Amino acid sequence: MGLKPGASDLFIYYPTRKYHGLFLEVKRNKKYTPSEMKTETWILQQEFLSSVKSVGYAGEVCYGVEDGVSIVEAYLLA
Repeated sequence: MGLKPGASDLFIYYPTRKYHGLFLEVKRNKKYTPSEMKTETWILQQEFLSSVKSVGYAGEVCYGVEDGVSIVEAYLLA
């Protein structure tokens, strides 16, 4: 439902000393096949994360809830 293809699922608007904010792409916790990672959507998501990282934001992909919590906690300590 997003307006920009590839835009991350979540954005944390809280800056740290190192980053302006955190973009988080959420994936199910499963083993993805190489063909799944070559879809247009997947590629656009990776390009989006690369672009936000290039201007001072953190950008990550999490695989499941536990991974997401770990990434957010690490981000808040950055």
